[in-house]
Amino acid sequence: MYKVLLFAGTSEGRETAEGIRKLGIPACVFTATEYGGSLIGEGPDLDVKSGRMTAEEMTLFFREHAAPGAVVVDATHPYAAVVTENICEACEAAGLPYLRVLRAGADLSAMQSEDENGGRVILVDSTEAAANWLCQREGNILLTTGSKELPVFSRIPEYKSRVYARVLSLPKVVCECAELGFSGKNLICMQGPFSEEMNIALIHQTGAKYLVSKDTGAAGGFPEKASAAEKCGICLVVIGRPLEEEGISVEECLAFLKEKQCVR
Repeated sequence: MYKVLLFAGTSEGRETAEGIRKLGIPACVFTATEYGGSLIGEGPDLDVKSGRMTAEEMTLFFREHAAPGAVVVDATHPYAAVVTENICEACEAAGLPYLRVLRAGADLSAMQSEDENGGRVILVDSTEAAANWLCQREGNILLTTGSKELPVFSRIPEYKSRVYARVLSLPKVVCECAELGFSGKNLICMQGPFSEEMNIALIHQTGAKYLVSKDTGAAGGFPEKASAAEKCGICLVVIGRPLEEEGISVEECLAFLKEKQCVR
């Protein structure tokens, strides 16, 4: 039986898992992919399960494997709104407490600006809105939003030559991108987060006029992307977070688990 059920999809999730391991808390860590699970690794008190789950599957697992007084910790990506909604639904159905570990975002309210000379920040509320805005513009685009959103950006005119997608260097991801028409020099497969210097180099290499990013916070390399776009004088298109959430830090989460219940 598990005292902690951790959903990890971020660097915060990996840090939380490592902290739980050091505390010796019996826990199960859930990751969406095997790659994500490989970044955590199992241990004597830590099991890792990979694969996406529905709210019903989560509920069933909670009921069968959660120890008395167990806690569910959601350390998934700020943009994984559906996953977070499923976790919350399952917690309510199984009667388990829910903790949200959430990375801080950027102060987007102070960022938006317009500059006819080229340097600007554009804030949009969804991937679809970003793609629609870019459909009305000319020039190359550097996408740093991951592979899941690529189908939406394929609506951009001449996207196969204009859009450069930076994605994870996984065979499955490469194949999926190629099927959409992203290949060759327009498909950049690398593991982030990236330094400002790397972002500047890619902007120059691709000739990008626009850099598209989510508000991934400091842990996701957002400040480095924003500063690179500013220094290169190109437009930064920022996709806002899908949910208005409040959460705690990794340190606060581990302190709670240690104090309340989970250490033997």
